[in-house]
Amino acid sequence: MTPLTLEQIKNSTPYTVSQKPWYKEYPFRVGFHGWDLFAASNDIAGCKALHRLIRKTLNAHNIDYRKRDDTNYYIYLKTSSDVSLMIELFTKHIIDVAGPYSEKHKDAMLTDLTLLVKDKLWYNQYRYKVSFRLRRNDMDFFEEIAEFVTDNFEHGTYKLNSIICEYPKLKLATTVKSKQAPGVLWYNPTNTMPYVSTGTVYLKNYEDLCTIHMMHKSTITETVKIVLTHEIE
Repeated sequence: MTPLTLEQIKNSTPYTVSQKPWYKEYPFRVGFHGWDLFAASNDIAGCKALHRLIRKTLNAHNIDYRKRDDTNYYIYLKTSSDVSLMIELFTKHIIDVAGPYSEKHKDAMLTDLTLLVKDKLWYNQYRYKVSFRLRRNDMDFFEEIAEFVTDNFEHGTYKLNSIICEYPKLKLATTVKSKQAPGVLWYNPTNTMPYVSTGTVYLKNYEDLCTIHMMHKSTITETVKIVLTHEIE
């Protein structure tokens, strides 16, 4: 049987567009009936048999895959032809398939793990997102990055999330008068300061993204770029 194309797969089974590859290299996920369905019918043996058959089939065809056994049984695959084989042999057991929007999207998401496919930009205008996940003792950096962005980037080309914007007020609220030294302020972060927070800067311009990376790369925990759906059709 000729393998189904990606477009045929999308039209032949419930299909969800995924944003990123699983385990950094598997762009497809096939969901099978799992323990919930079989437990309801008290057919645990049948459940195990199906899962063994799926694995045996994949191994027999030398298909590279990963699996996760949860409420549903998930198989992660690399190519649309691998997914096509699962549909051909196990259609009645498949719940849904998740994967890229197009072959172009698949190639892009495997080449650049920072890509995120969406219909719209963040707040309808920002293509890039840079995040800083910091522990309580390091959060003064939020004030530093806010000053850096506002001083160096053009107004209207960036947006700071509420964590960064509200940090100075939160810091002030957790600064109280010391009972041991009346009139002296001391920092008590356990009152209202969270243990971990993520500050985010949204950007329009790639040049600004490069500037933040050049100056603060060691503090950045995540960078994401949106690719619009119509750009990968």
